[in-house]
Amino acid sequence: MMMQKKKNRKKQSDGSFLPRPLALLLAVATVFSLTYLWLHGRCEALGTQLKDLELRKVELQKQRVNEESKLANMKSPRQIEYLLQKHNLAMVWPDERQIVRMHRAPAGLAPATAVVMAHKQPGMPRFAATMND
Repeated sequence: MMMQKKKNRKKQSDGSFLPRPLALLLAVATVFSLTYLWLHGRCEALGTQLKDLELRKVELQKQRVNEESKLANMKSPRQIEYLLQKHNLAMVWPDERQIVRMHRAPAGLAPATAVVMAHKQPGMPRFAATMND
């Protein structure tokens, strides 16, 4: 008969290296840690983006003020007169007969009725018109 070797019970493993509750706790802690790191990185990225956008906003506000100043300068009477002379444009103010006056329609009347009434009033120009707000 052949003799079989006995197995050493101490060298046999009958379970896992870590107990199940500890392995589960480590897995949950790992998931929470990775989630925290991802959220932290996302918040940092959004904070940086917000900071860049605020700087851009300040730059655009400065640019808007600068452009408004340029526009105000271009619309000034002195600048308009200068440009008229520079380009040899002889412009004069319109005659009283060339001016069309816009009148508000009386309350309660339809706009078309107000136009007809404006034509019938003495002293009104022939091409009177109304404006609705």
